[in-house]
Amino acid sequence: MYGARPYGLDLRPKPLPEIIHMRGLTRPPVFCPVVDDYYSGIATTITLHNDMLAGNPTAADIRQKLEGYYEGERFIMVAPKLGSGTLESNWGINTNMLEIIVSGGNELTIVTARFDNLGKGAAGAAVQNMSIMLGLSEEEGWEKAEEPENEDAFALMSEEELRLIRDAEQYRYKRGYKR
Repeated sequence: MYGARPYGLDLRPKPLPEIIHMRGLTRPPVFCPVVDDYYSGIATTITLHNDMLAGNPTAADIRQKLEGYYEGERFIMVAPKLGSGTLESNWGINTNMLEIIVSGGNELTIVTARFDNLGKGAAGAAVQNMSIMLGLSEEEGWEKAEEPENEDAFALMSEEELRLIRDAEQYRYKRGYKR
């Protein structure tokens, strides 16, 4: 396995112009993607200067606003408290969930979104988008994946990967997420 590898160290990764345009920013945010040798999943973090935001909110204010905005969303959850310490790798494997973690204080805030960008994550997003485009509920066609009775489908995965897949759905309840 390789260690975490930051890229875009010139601080001008590909999504930056879109972020600046869509948010109407006058200064670019600090944005440095990091990749690692995970089975699947991605965590994207962006740093915010709180004094550049309307009302000069704190990290706690931003977390509260995001929680209110996404309340009731089936596939998006905001961590119930400010993040600290570390985030587990391979979170959300085999789910269509996106978790938002807000960390920081009065002057700076980082917002991290993590999700499974492979397998069920990508396939679930495709089904979700198709349902929306057809005028259906975004949950239409999405069924919770169950492990097949034939364990041979998972024969190439390590015990650790299998454990992560089995535990991913339970994680949200341990952290106190609202349904």
